[in-house]
Amino acid sequence: MSVTLKIHGFKELQSKINKLPGRVQKNVLRASLRAGGRETVKAARAKLPPNYVILRKSLTVKILCVVNPREMRALIGPTVGKSARYDGWYAHIVERGAAPHDIGLKTKKAFQLSGDLKVVAGGAGTPGVIRHPGVPAHPFLGPALRNNQQQILKAMAERMRAGIEKAAR
Repeated sequence: MSVTLKIHGFKELQSKINKLPGRVQKNVLRASLRAGGRETVKAARAKLPPNYVILRKSLTVKILCVVNPREMRALIGPTVGKSARYDGWYAHIVERGAAPHDIGLKTKKAFQLSGDLKVVAGGAGTPGVIRHPGVPAHPFLGPALRNNQQQILKAMAERMRAGIEKAAR
C-alpha cells in the first residue's frame, strides 16, 4: 500500500532551509520526515486491535535515499523478513482483510485447527483442503495518515524549526 502526502505551506521554512549547506539541508529534512513518520506510526499502533502485538511492534519508519536533497521519501510500515526482529509480513491482510478461500494441503501431517477452519477430505491418497472463512479488514495505516495530518505536519514543522535553529548557531 502506498499513500502519498504532499506538504504545502512550508514556504518560510523552505526559504530558511535553502540558505543552509546541502548536507545540513538533507539532515534537517530527514529528521523532520522521521518525526512525521513517528507520529504516523504512533497513530497506526493505536488503531490496531489489541491482539496484533507483533504487528504493532514491527511498525517502523525508514527514510529512503534520494539524490535530490529537497525531495525525500519515507517508508512507513512493518519490518518484514527473516532478519526482522518482529516480522509483520501479514500487515496487508490486516489492513485490507481476506476473502473466504481454500488452502490446499500438501501432506497428510496432523495439524491443529482453530476457530472456523474446516477440513474437507480429498479423494483417495490426497490430503484435502482447508476452507478458510476469511478475515475482516482492520484498516490502521491509511486512516492513521489521513486522520492525523495536522499532528504529523506539526511534528515535522517543529523538528524542522529545531534543526534550522541548531544549524544557524
